[in-house]
Amino acid sequence: PLHDKAFTEIDCGRATGRSYADLEREHPGFFRRPASHWLGLAELGGESDDEVIARVGKGLDALPEGASVLLVTHGAVFKGVLAHLVGLRSQFFLDLRNTTCLRLERRRIGTSDVVTWTHLLHAEEWPA
Repeated sequence: PLHDKAFTEIDCGRATGRSYADLEREHPGFFRRPASHWLGLAELGGESDDEVIARVGKGLDALPEGASVLLVTHGAVFKGVLAHLVGLRSQFFLDLRNTTCLRLERRRIGTSDVVTWTHLLHAEEWPA
């Protein structure tokens, strides 16, 4: 196992360890705005969507070509992985539940990079 900082949890800045209720009280309406405006909590000193996607993208691009990797990380980081792989600037389009297990494959076909992902299961679906 390797610990790679490229895949650590998103930096939530001053929101780290705080409850939604406390943050909403201090910043009224913050979480009622479209998620694309606050995702990443950059306004509170945390990472923006773009920063997360760029960080995980560098980590992915540093992996050896053709390597098989088991990546265990948090949801926002994993959404950043998918956003990077499909070339999007936001992870807002994804709704992954906690404990999602996906199989990703990135391969080259001609001059194009192709990314496929297959939903395998969620932890509550694991056989006993």
